[in-house]
Amino acid sequence: MDRTKIEPLILPLVDALNGTGLVETCSSCQAHFDGEDPGLGYGGEHANVGFNRRDGVEEPELTKLFVRIFNELQYRDHDECGTDFNIYKEFLRTLDDDGNCTIEEVYWFRVWPLSAVEAAAEKREAVAATLGLLVEIVQKLRRVDG
Repeated sequence: MDRTKIEPLILPLVDALNGTGLVETCSSCQAHFDGEDPGLGYGGEHANVGFNRRDGVEEPELTKLFVRIFNELQYRDHDECGTDFNIYKEFLRTLDDDGNCTIEEVYWFRVWPLSAVEAAAEKREAVAATLGLLVEIVQKLRRVDG
């Protein structure tokens, strides 16, 4: 992933995730509100980071990281941030020129503002607060495991 193309609000989370040694990020968006055009072809009112497992990393290692992140969010009372946070896995299918199908697994962190009626600035602030909290958590877990 070209670091010069990563938006500044999401960059610390991209760096923290890559720093775990478990994943390699492949896509990110810091969220766009109130007519901001992210050039993505969809509303973009959520922040996300897409990533793949690094070679040699088994899925149970990622699951352990995800559980620890959710537990830490609960401990820190993430609900007060005004956002919803999800982690999920997506299967993407691509066809090469010969018609051969390849399936790629992509994991996603997504942060949405809970209120659809808040002003753009309030949504942006809520997403930024959750992203900052996620960075702290991932960095803390990396130090504990490292």
